[in-house]
Amino acid sequence: MSLIHSAVKRALLGVACSVLAMGAMTIHAEESAPVAFSIGAQNLASALTEFARQSQQQLLFAPELVSEKSTAGVQGKLDAFAALSQLLRDTGLTFSTTKNGAILIGKPTAMVVEQTGRVRLAQATSSPDDTVSGNSASAVGELNVEEIIVTAQKKQERLQDVPVPVSVIGARMLVNSSQNQLQDYYTRIPGLSLTPPGSYGGATIAIRGLVSGLYSNPTVGTVIDDVSYNSPSSSGFGNVVAEVDPSDLSHVEVLRGPQGTLYGASSIGGLLKYVTIDPSTDALEGSVQLGLSGVENADDAGYSVRGNVNIPLSDRWAIRVSGFKRREAGYIDDPDHGATGVNEQDVQGGRASALWRISDNVTLKLGALVQNGDSSGNNYVSAAADRGDLEQSVVPDSGGYDKKLRIYSANLSARIGGVELTSISAYADVDTTFLFDLSPGLGGIARDGIPMVGFNGFGVSGVSVIQPSKTTRFTQEVRAVVPLSDRVEWLVGVYYADEDTDGSQLAYAADFDTAAIVGELARFRTIASFEEYAAFTNLTFDVTDRFDVQVGGRFVRDQATYAQTASLAWVNGGAQGGGDVFDSEDSAFTYLVTPRFKLSSDLMMYARLASGYRPGGPNTSIGLGIPTEYGPDKTLNYEVGVKGKTFDGLLAFDASVYYIDWKDIQIALTSSAVGYNDNGSRAKSQGIELSLESRPTDGLTLSAWATYSDAELKEDLPSTASGAFALAGDRLPYSSRFSGSLSLDQDFPLGAWTGSLGASLSYVGDREEAFAVSAAVPREQMPSYTKTDLRAGLRDDSWSATLFVNNLADKRGVIGVGSASPNTITYIQPRTYGVSLTRNF
Repeated sequence: MSLIHSAVKRALLGVACSVLAMGAMTIHAEESAPVAFSIGAQNLASALTEFARQSQQQLLFAPELVSEKSTAGVQGKLDAFAALSQLLRDTGLTFSTTKNGAILIGKPTAMVVEQTGRVRLAQATSSPDDTVSGNSASAVGELNVEEIIVTAQKKQERLQDVPVPVSVIGARMLVNSSQNQLQDYYTRIPGLSLTPPGSYGGATIAIRGLVSGLYSNPTVGTVIDDVSYNSPSSSGFGNVVAEVDPSDLSHVEVLRGPQGTLYGASSIGGLLKYVTIDPSTDALEGSVQLGLSGVENADDAGYSVRGNVNIPLSDRWAIRVSGFKRREAGYIDDPDHGATGVNEQDVQGGRASALWRISDNVTLKLGALVQNGDSSGNNYVSAAADRGDLEQSVVPDSGGYDKKLRIYSANLSARIGGVELTSISAYADVDTTFLFDLSPGLGGIARDGIPMVGFNGFGVSGVSVIQPSKTTRFTQEVRAVVPLSDRVEWLVGVYYADEDTDGSQLAYAADFDTAAIVGELARFRTIASFEEYAAFTNLTFDVTDRFDVQVGGRFVRDQATYAQTASLAWVNGGAQGGGDVFDSEDSAFTYLVTPRFKLSSDLMMYARLASGYRPGGPNTSIGLGIPTEYGPDKTLNYEVGVKGKTFDGLLAFDASVYYIDWKDIQIALTSSAVGYNDNGSRAKSQGIELSLESRPTDGLTLSAWATYSDAELKEDLPSTASGAFALAGDRLPYSSRFSGSLSLDQDFPLGAWTGSLGASLSYVGDREEAFAVSAAVPREQMPSYTKTDLRAGLRDDSWSATLFVNNLADKRGVIGVGSASPNTITYIQPRTYGVSLTRNF
């Protein structure tokens, strides 16, 4: 057994004993302990007065700020910050603490989500020493207090209090630095790896190295405002990575480790959570932004136009509308066909949302997210010796895509007595068409045992593939938070999903020079469905004021159907087949146990035992001897962690050590160019993660993270696996042993303006591509790389301008090798530079 595995088990045992021992003690400290709050829906002024009485906190606010506002109240045992956050929800107000410990309520004069996702709340106080006389909040000085509120556990909590490793990326930083896609900013997230879209259009995301190859079921779940986005099944073609434009977002939360209990299937490695901005009844406000950008080797510039407006219609109604259009400059050329910038992308879309406070206890939020994107070519380049830098040679116009995303949601929340009810209904529509060139990959396919020459007699050397698909998905979740007593909180819910996919793959013999289609080589039509039923629960027991234990479970049952027809021109003289309906059913139980001990309000340690589940599904054999179905795989995560602040908040840290056991791994295989899934062997992922942030002087923020990850097979892949070969000890695909990031940001006054300078350095260690196709073919290697980003800005209350340079040294960091087609490489984006100008109102 490895040293890390042993260390983790010893650490778990030691922490468990320590936590149990400390949980039995009575801890006396100046920081506030959790309080059993019982504040009903009422006007905000009365609720805040009651909050001060129940929490025994000094609370300061200006009466005119709260006189016409109401709150849904707060129930249950919470710390003061979490309870106050719930009271102020949807009021447009926020809070900070003064140096003498008082809590100050007010309207933020500035709210900036920085690159670390930390929310800076700038509040006014009445004197330089941060004391306040009476309820006055007149401005003399400025106090900065940093808190991050997240919804990782389906409730609002301080990031500091969440017993899960969570990273938060602020949307404003992404917008200002033109990092619009996950591929642009994934290196800011500890433990996350990404490979670019391959032949079938879907990028592969992994957290803590849990991935077995391209085109398999996802191991990382994706939700947008708690609405499930990606399919847990690969039966269809719906697994296209969500690329929500950051202008529609508040922030992005990334949860590491299995999240099966609260978020269900296919989150065995972690969860990617996009959080959009809610409408507010507080004030009319909005912004407009214009941006220009250039990319090394691009002939044309990129641009972006964004705008949003929040309109309060009354104290109970508000709407928010946003829209954007952007062009990503193309920087890859195809000299054989006289084409430049073939990977240029155009993306546009928007979001509309409405907030309706039906009563003091009932709120309805409606949302519609629309996004369209298209490109004329892929991002990969040719590895051939006769190709220059950033060049490819493919059938003209292949590699492009057209994507349409539609998500409609309704979120109804209500409070009945002390019970909080939430219902989330959503309908998603993902409509995609991908085009790609498979000329190199099909060159060696034989018909009747004889290698094809001129592709079945058509006399051309190109293969052009068109893949259209449409996936619709309806989901419904209903959950309730019930305070069973002063020390027990119960979350219980049910979940349902119904997904349908209609997809095709059409392969044509095409003239390599002109792209003219001269004949059909193969045709696939897939009709797939997936249905899921689940019930979940989570109980939190407050053993003492400082020590609690979460125990949760989720039972899920799913069923999938899969039917495919095919015409394979190169097999057995032109095989025709399919049409039979294949189905499968699975059920699973996932669970978690999480003891948590708060040494103080600024220091918490936890242990976590959590399992994850990924459903199996049917295959279609089409007479090729492929297994008719494959089974589920599961992960079990052992983890200990600590989060805290030291030196009066000067240094914040988040550290965790984990070991994950992965059983019955699902592997994507091929037989006569037909893809299918099967199960095989066992793997592990173990490692250490550390994140640090410091604010040593006014305006200066230093942040860093580093990870060590050892993700490898524990058993050989089965000898029956077709198209995949690996032995025990081989690394899992795309996982790097070491990765890290270092960022520095400095704000400084410039008269009535504020200036800023920032730099980020990201390191990604060496990785290996997908498992080898056979023992005779070595795996492709991806070397390590380092990327440097710079930024500078100038802002006041109304205007802001930002300059940026991403990938300053113009590094060719490899993120994909041969994933789209043999002898191809995909790099990170070359040096990109630009400027944005924003007007707030």
